[in-house]
Amino acid sequence: MNTFADFFEKARKTEGRVSSDTDLKLSDTLRYYMRDSKAALDLLFRRSRRLNDFENENKNLEKARTKNKEVQQAENAQQEAKKKFEQISEVAKTGNAFKRGDKKRS
Repeated sequence: MNTFADFFEKARKTEGRVSSDTDLKLSDTLRYYMRDSKAALDLLFRRSRRLNDFENENKNLEKARTKNKEVQQAENAQQEAKKKFEQISEVAKTGNAFKRGDKKRS
């Protein structure tokens, strides 16, 4: 009877260690995915802002062309906005912002 009780006591301790290890793995995994989701959300927000800037510069360019004033400045601003949008889109496609933990804001 004593060996039977010892067996169950050892099994309880082993089960406690295994469940503790499993809890740690699950909590680490959860933290990882929370950070990854936050990075994806931040990147999506920055990309949306760049798209909005690009669309605004396109509107400004059209206005400048209709008034025939400061067309070159509007074209330069539109090209710069396009370049920034394409850069952040490339980062989003490759997923490098997630792998590196990139904190750079464009």
